[in-house]
Amino acid sequence: MKRRIWAIAVGTVIAVLLLVLHRPLIAWFTGEQTSTGVRSAAITTTAGPFSVEASIAPDPPRDKANTIFVRLTADGKPVTGATVKITYDMPAMGAMPEMKGGADVREEGDGRYRGHFDVPMGGSWGLAIDIASGGRQGTARLSFTVGRRGLTAGPQAAPTIAVPQLSKLELPPPALTAMQRALDAYDRARDLLAKDRIEGVATYGHELAETLRAAAAALGDRAPPEFEHAAHNAERLASATTLDDARKSFGEVSRFLIAVVTADSRLQTGWYRFDCSMAQDSWLQRSIAVENPYMGTKMLACGTPGPLEQAAASAGAAVHIDDARRSVLGIKTAKVETKPIKLSIRAVGRLTYDETRLQDITLKVKGWVARLDVNATGQAVARGQRLLTLYSPELFAAEQEYLLALREAQTMPEHASLATASAKKLRLLGLTEAQLDDIKRRGSPIEEIPIVSPASGYVIAKDVVAGAAVEPGQRLYRIAALDQIWVEAAIYESDLPYVKKGQAARVTLPYAKDREVSGKVAVVYPYLDPASRTGKVRIELPNKDLAFKPDMYADVAIDVEIGPRLAVPVSAVVYTGPRRIVFVDAGGGQFQPAEVKLGARAGDVIEIASGLRAGQSVVTEGNFLIAAESRLRSSASAEGDHAGH
Repeated sequence: MKRRIWAIAVGTVIAVLLLVLHRPLIAWFTGEQTSTGVRSAAITTTAGPFSVEASIAPDPPRDKANTIFVRLTADGKPVTGATVKITYDMPAMGAMPEMKGGADVREEGDGRYRGHFDVPMGGSWGLAIDIASGGRQGTARLSFTVGRRGLTAGPQAAPTIAVPQLSKLELPPPALTAMQRALDAYDRARDLLAKDRIEGVATYGHELAETLRAAAAALGDRAPPEFEHAAHNAERLASATTLDDARKSFGEVSRFLIAVVTADSRLQTGWYRFDCSMAQDSWLQRSIAVENPYMGTKMLACGTPGPLEQAAASAGAAVHIDDARRSVLGIKTAKVETKPIKLSIRAVGRLTYDETRLQDITLKVKGWVARLDVNATGQAVARGQRLLTLYSPELFAAEQEYLLALREAQTMPEHASLATASAKKLRLLGLTEAQLDDIKRRGSPIEEIPIVSPASGYVIAKDVVAGAAVEPGQRLYRIAALDQIWVEAAIYESDLPYVKKGQAARVTLPYAKDREVSGKVAVVYPYLDPASRTGKVRIELPNKDLAFKPDMYADVAIDVEIGPRLAVPVSAVVYTGPRRIVFVDAGGGQFQPAEVKLGARAGDVIEIASGLRAGQSVVTEGNFLIAAESRLRSSASAEGDHAGH
């Protein structure tokens, strides 16, 4: 009977183990190592005369310790003894060179082959399986993405970007201006994300949402619903607390802006579209030098210019357009004029303590804290208020010496100097005149000396508790007066020359836009932050109601009058990589390209530092069509010259 019970028990255990471990056992019998992790579903493809079945482990694959499993058949039979070479590759992207490497492959019998490999980094990779056997050859192309499940048959695919489709837009002037401001805010947010910085993104996210809604309001009933969706994502960008969340919302906004810029060619001036196979979304930026907002500093140069790359790579040739075509193309011009330029410099500021109004409480004698009256940070204190009482044997002995010297001076006036010296010693040890008078009046030493606050303010640091032993020079409290506060604003390097000490500044808090406080630039710091390439300016603000608190962020605006300058509308300038081109209406239907150097930009006008003179007419609308034709003519002329030689 016992033997029968044992047999049933052993059989039950074996059955349970088979149920639990059937996958590892099957993997063991088929040669698959469970140490590689979960194996992907097999996919089947062809390599010339060979049929290839492949899977990868772990699933999803990672950058280290991957294993690819391959089974080869031909004419329905396993292919053994084949030469199998497995390589991985990632194409060059922008400034990043091509990357490739190979797997360590071994044969396991019955047409099965296994390769072990690492890849240098995350991203999408191509896999090539080169097979040679019995004089026959073939190559299978697969691909995989680190962190994404499974293999894909075929070569590595370029990322597909989901961009909302908008029909051709004709933005009215208010909407066009709002979209240009939105693009400026977008580019500044992109610049911060490319530097892995989230500080300051909130300001540009809020500005982006406001300007997108302003553009939608200008369009009225014609505004597509995507405008509100993009504004919502801009608000999510502003409220993001991590780089990952900020980049996700930034990508959503990018899709919309790319669609709008593609739909209205007037917005394309000066912008490039970039794609990176490591990122899910494209982005726009003004510079042709790649600065990837999705990958940041770990892969800043991943990106190649897309369809918005400017057509006019050089000044090109003059273009003749008759009056009839000019009207059809909607070409408009404006005069080059000297006009006053008023800059509104926007910056992100951080509130901090007025360093000139900080006060540390320290002692000049050793002692013990007898009673602690101010016992928490954040407490308000007034000048002369008692903070604590101190027992100090050194002070007690000095008080007794003072009293003895006073008594001796009464009986022996010639010894009055001893009392004076004793009083001076007590002052040097930290006693006040009132405390000296109290000792003199009492005729006995004060055992627990009150330590009072030398200034009014708030306790921002407390480094003492009741009963603690204290040493000379030890900081007990730090007190800050908050009725005046500093704002330290980060100003872009290009704006710094216009900011001077004494200029008026306007400060608002991101969550209280209706309240604006005026201050003045007190200091322009004589150095730059090497990481952000921004300079710091200090603005002093009154803070009577304590609405401004240290470490808050604030929006700072500094209006600068730079005087009369030669200027044109912003829309007149065509950005061609490092060059800036305008088209001058030379009369008689002739439009001549001219390279210019730009200065300060104020709203919808921009300063011309060189390249034009007052009174000339420049194209402000339709200049992209002229630029395209100019480049075509320039290229045709160059080809003709080359053929002639």
